Amino acid sequence: MNVETPFLDVPVFLRVVELKSFTRAADAMGTSQSAVSQAVSRLEKRLGVLLLRRTTRSLSLTAEGERFFARSRDLLLELQDAEAELTMQQATPRGRVRITAPGAYGRIVLASVIGRFILRYPQIEIEMQLGDRVVDLVEEGFDLAVRLVGELADSSLVARQIGALPLGYFASRAWLRRYGVPQTPDDLRPEHTLVFTRPSGEVYPLKFRSPDGRPMQRTIRSPHRFGDAEVRRELAVQGVGVALLHAFVAEQAVREKRLVPVLQNWWPAPTPVWCLRPPGRLVPQRTRLLMAELESACGGQG
Repeated sequence: MNVETPFLDVPVFLRVVELKSFTRAADAMGTSQSAVSQAVSRLEKRLGVLLLRRTTRSLSLTAEGERFFARSRDLLLELQDAEAELTMQQATPRGRVRITAPGAYGRIVLASVIGRFILRYPQIEIEMQLGDRVVDLVEEGFDLAVRLVGELADSSLVARQIGALPLGYFASRAWLRRYGVPQTPDDLRPEHTLVFTRPSGEVYPLKFRSPDGRPMQRTIRSPHRFGDAEVRRELAVQGVGVALLHAFVAEQAVREKRLVPVLQNWWPAPTPVWCLRPPGRLVPQRTRLLMAELESACGGQG
């Protein structure tokens, strides 16, 4: 019995699924459509199951096909990784990494990290999308996500904490002269507090940690609500009110004496910085390298 053909047929099947077409798979592999169709048929006959539903207009995986595709794709990637390592092809990492991150964090912190990474690995292509919307990594085709949240929602994503960000309250000197320095959270009046709203419009509660270490939070019904941290920072600089900001957002304004930290005995616990990736044992080297770069850069922020 020829034991080679079934294994040679597997990459053909994977290519058909990835390109969603027998014709496109044939073009990509430099062969005929009939040869591609025969390879998939041989594989299905050997396995004794239908892997693909075929019509004149569409192509879809059966339940068995989905399981086989996921497992065989991982195994093929592992084989390719081993071959590349042995032949020293990994000496020049290449390919694209798609990453999503919160807007302010991406602009203020990650832009310089990504810049250094690109200069170090010029063959790796980086696509970074910024925004505070929670992206579905698998559905939207992202390799990594950076998120700043205390607790992650349950999901199948693989998460690793790569740092922590101080979070505190800031106001301008003009505001403090006008209204006085707040000593406790009770001194924050709603009309003078710049609160954060999530993309859904939900008001984010103000967080505190008492001098004896107890976590606290309050929802303040302020008339001023802003979803962007940099906007809240600039309004605080103008003397509109007190803003809860990550230290990296306020840092330059504090250095320039345009903002002053307040309520420092009540600052909440630092916000964890998470790096998330889709599930699966195999992670391309380019993605592993970027994850390591992010962890190295973000680990000193807590």
